[in-house]
Amino acid sequence: MDSKAYIRYKDDKAALESLVRVIGDSYRNCCIQTEIYEGMNLVDRYRNDYEDKKQFILKIQKGLPFCSRDTRIIIEHEVLTISESKWYTKYFTTSSYYRHKYKAYIEFLRCLDI
Repeated sequence: MDSKAYIRYKDDKAALESLVRVIGDSYRNCCIQTEIYEGMNLVDRYRNDYEDKKQFILKIQKGLPFCSRDTRIIIEHEVLTISESKWYTKYFTTSSYYRHKYKAYIEFLRCLDI
């Protein structure tokens, strides 16, 4: 992502959150679809789609370890999985969570290098 687009997303929290949520939705859908392909022995039949989805999943899984601990926690619970409401109280105070949330989104996008 070029730096100008990055600045626009950084300044527009709603757009930033929307972008990260789309990535999270896509990640979860890809995980489900690849499991279906594998479970129903459809990998050979849908080879290209399967490989594209696996590449996307790997891109997320390889980028996340380069993020800070706080970012990993927020992204894993807020974006990549569907967690119960107020899950963050186990890790952060409410004010700390909201302070870190958008910084985590930006760091996550940087770590993905997209």
